Amino acid sequence: MNEMIDESFEQLKEQGFKTYRTVTIKVRYEDFSTFTKAHTLIANADSAEQAKNVSKDLLHKFFNKKKIRLVGISLGKLK
Repeated sequence: MNEMIDESFEQLKEQGFKTYRTVTIKVRYEDFSTFTKAHTLIANADSAEQAKNVSKDLLHKFFNKKKIRLVGISLGKLK
């Protein structure tokens, strides 16, 4: 998960963004049902560490008896 977040943060910087405000997690279960959860920070963040903390909290909300087959993460800005 940490590598995915580091990659997402690097992609943001490559696109000219220095900060992000929203962390979104997407999970697809073994039955192909797909769900997302997002968290918008109070202020812009400029490091991957804050996204790592938020994403761990979001991911725990998906743990249940179903097996997870895919996890995705995105970092975004508010418009």
